[in-house]
Amino acid sequence: DYLDIRADIHGNIAFHTYDQHDTLTVVNYRKSYTIKKDSKENKCWFQKDADAADILWNMNRINNTKPLVITEGQLDAASIIEAGYLNCVSVLKGSQGMGWIENCWDWLQQFDSIIIFSDGDEPGIKMRSEAINRLGAIRCKYVDIPKQVEWKDTGRLVRAKDANEILQACGKEFLLELINSAKDIPITSVAKLSEIKELNPNEMDGFEVGIEDLDKELMKIFTGGVTLLTGLPSAGKTTFLNQVVLRAMDSGY
Repeated sequence: DYLDIRADIHGNIAFHTYDQHDTLTVVNYRKSYTIKKDSKENKCWFQKDADAADILWNMNRINNTKPLVITEGQLDAASIIEAGYLNCVSVLKGSQGMGWIENCWDWLQQFDSIIIFSDGDEPGIKMRSEAINRLGAIRCKYVDIPKQVEWKDTGRLVRAKDANEILQACGKEFLLELINSAKDIPITSVAKLSEIKELNPNEMDGFEVGIEDLDKELMKIFTGGVTLLTGLPSAGKTTFLNQVVLRAMDSGY
């Protein structure tokens, strides 16, 4: 009832997708039973002759002040909501459909933190990487799905590739813990302040200007940096600049 999940006359699951203005925009369907691998029968499809816009399912029920979880499928999002985390949406067209990023771009800019909870298979990991690259690694985290999980404290290890299977195998608390422990994206080009070696200004490359009072204040003009001096009109800024240029030339810079 909360997610407005219904059924058609044939018993297929009907997902209703509303935009951010709470307008019903897309209806798509899923078979309520497992289809054999060699079957040519479609597992999912959109309502015939209706809008199939690539937006995010459940985006009309989201609190933009909390982290947003994005899943690869609607049953996965429903599983996370069942576990107690309501701020969750799903893509409509699986791991291959990335149009939701462009179509929902302005809406997605509201969130300071986004958690990608894709499937643990190769297409899911590829989707996760593309989403993070386009949404921004600074504000994104991801859920790393274990390769094997224990089935309901029985000691039996099983494979669970998505949120729905994890909910069935391990329960709500385990699923929530995966979200709460979502991993940051390592940014190799940024160093931690604690890792930066403290510099001794006396050892840094540069040259003195030759104006005693300024050299006492500035120590020297450090190369590779910017030194900004301001002053009143006709206070000698041009004279100082000319002095700096001459000193730089004399010092071989």
